[in-house]
Amino acid sequence: MYEDVKNEVKQSLFEADRVAITTDGWTSCSTEGPLATNSLREKQRLLALPQHKLKTDVCTRWNSSCEMLECFLEQKAAVEATLMSKDFRKGEEANTLKDCDISSAEDVVQLMTPIKMATTVMCEEQQPTVSVIAPLKAKLLSHLKPNEDDSAIVKEMKNVMVKDLSDRYSDVNDSLYKASALDPRFKELPFIEFEERECTYAKVAVEAADIHTKMSRVPKKQRHWTCFLETHLFRCRRAGPLLIGPGKRLSDTEQRLHSH
Repeated sequence: MYEDVKNEVKQSLFEADRVAITTDGWTSCSTEGPLATNSLREKQRLLALPQHKLKTDVCTRWNSSCEMLECFLEQKAAVEATLMSKDFRKGEEANTLKDCDISSAEDVVQLMTPIKMATTVMCEEQQPTVSVIAPLKAKLLSHLKPNEDDSAIVKEMKNVMVKDLSDRYSDVNDSLYKASALDPRFKELPFIEFEERECTYAKVAVEAADIHTKMSRVPKKQRHWTCFLETHLFRCRRAGPLLIGPGKRLSDTEQRLHSH
């Protein structure tokens, strides 16, 4: 039965116009059990490389493609030494990558590293990130500008990334720019043109004046209470039950007011 299936597959491959190969030499070795893992660990020790396990690209995990290539480039010598071992060579030649493939992997890692950093920053932020979106997007678009020395694969990746990124958040640019203008880290708005920057400052000033006008109509005591909510309690929103002074807790109604 095995021979029949093998011959059928070989005949299908022979008759196919083109074939997409989705496997690699290392996977075919590493699936043989702990032998490949132990051999890789030994080569890492002999080559004084970090004892890192090889990573795999996972479509549901951010940055996994970049991390997989980074790990491979770090462990390239150990991987090649393992594949060259007589225990794993399937024929006369080992299934190793060509120099052009290694060069492409290095180019891709260099391209994707800033994107990895951007996603990591957004995921690790402990504060609201709305003011970070516009400057971060501008930084990434600047990084993705084409260069004369870009390889073919880098040019293609840049084109796809720019096309996808350019349209994101375009419908809320005004809000993002105003949020950045109110953030001390980005208040100078260096990532947008002068006219757009001045327009953003004007919009912020108009909204601030409108808030000031509305606040002036609020009774003094209530105004003080409202300011207190805005400047102090808002920062405690995620800190659990809200306290005012030693041992004093906001009422349920006041907490609901604060949450809105």
